[in-house]
Amino acid sequence: MNLELTNLHVLITGGSKGIGLACARGFIAEGARVTLVSRTLETLQSAQRELQSATPSATVNIIPADLRNAAEAERMVEAVERDFGAVDVLVNSAGAAKRTPAAELTTDAWHDAMQAKFFTYIHVINPLIKKMGARGRGAVVNVVGAGGKVAAVTHLAGGSPNAALMLASSGLAAAYAGKGVRVNA
Repeated sequence: MNLELTNLHVLITGGSKGIGLACARGFIAEGARVTLVSRTLETLQSAQRELQSATPSATVNIIPADLRNAAEAERMVEAVERDFGAVDVLVNSAGAAKRTPAAELTTDAWHDAMQAKFFTYIHVINPLIKKMGARGRGAVVNVVGAGGKVAAVTHLAGGSPNAALMLASSGLAAAYAGKGVRVNA
């Protein structure tokens, strides 16, 4: 299949394993250049080796960053664009919230869930979507769980950031469509 992604630069958060790594495989198969972001350099290096072993011609860049920290996320965006080129597609798949029964939830658990899932996305989207809008092109894909639509009593704290991401994605899609940027969740 040719999705016309050859040589496009795709930034994938949470790219060292799971859904993010699977997305990287798909983008590489379509000829895209990928940059993977994760907190841990070792898992990034392992993913890079795996991807380049499977497709020796692949361009796979890695950059460790803790996306829960807004300043670090912004520095990462600047470094990625400076060192590897303008980002054409952002795939957000970083972060996960721990499943906790409602009766065991604490205020800290709610905060941790929002920080792990919602803010890891927003901290990258905010600086990058402005750059995409200024260039007049780009795409953002936010990997969002169904827990944002239907409450599960063991995943309330985790579902809440998903619901917030659905709203933020819809709002950003409307705000940036006229600037040539697509946002999907």
